[in-house]
Amino acid sequence: MFDKPEAEAELKKLITEAGEAHHIYEQQNLGGKSDEGWPLWYAEYLLSHNVAQYFEEELTKEDIAEDLKAAAAGFKENLPKMSWQEYYAKFMIYDYT
Repeated sequence: MFDKPEAEAELKKLITEAGEAHHIYEQQNLGGKSDEGWPLWYAEYLLSHNVAQYFEEELTKEDIAEDLKAAAAGFKENLPKMSWQEYYAKFMIYDYT
């Protein structure tokens, strides 16, 4: 079993890296347009960077994409006093552990 606060911090870093990489992807591949399929893109990135180590269950790309969409909706609705990366990390850790 892993330490949840440590896992949250590591997942937040990974989500931040994914965000930076996705921004570059949007600029280079989409001409700066917003990527409507961002949840699947992020899910693929996260899986390719060993995100599974933070969860107790095995997740598919689709599972992660759905969770990211739910986290985005929760962030937009609740407007918490934390970064979106931290919110998503907490959301995912507590959803899958």
